[in-house]
Amino acid sequence: MEMNEDDIAEKNYRSTLPGPLGAIDTWISRTESVILAMGVILMAINTIANVLSRFILGESLHFSEEVNRILIVMITFAASAMRHVTVAISACRPSTMRSLLAAGAG
Repeated sequence: MEMNEDDIAEKNYRSTLPGPLGAIDTWISRTESVILAMGVILMAINTIANVLSRFILGESLHFSEEVNRILIVMITFAASAMRHVTVAISACRPSTMRSLLAAGAG
């Protein structure tokens, strides 16, 4: 799989903040990347284990759905912190709520 320019830039991310703030920012960015990758891997393992459990034992794992929900939330916020996903609560509201939220924010 070939990497595009954005993937290369993100892999080689280095903060432009001065001094120790730059090191902290770079560390946080790399930690977010690890959290995102581990979350996706754990969700895949959990889903495969649940499917095999249903197929072999005839019963679903009791904790599987809850674990996947927690992982989805974790992945969403890790990805939004990395600017891949924008989490917008106002997009889920009716138009009147959106206008109220926009008026309150402005």
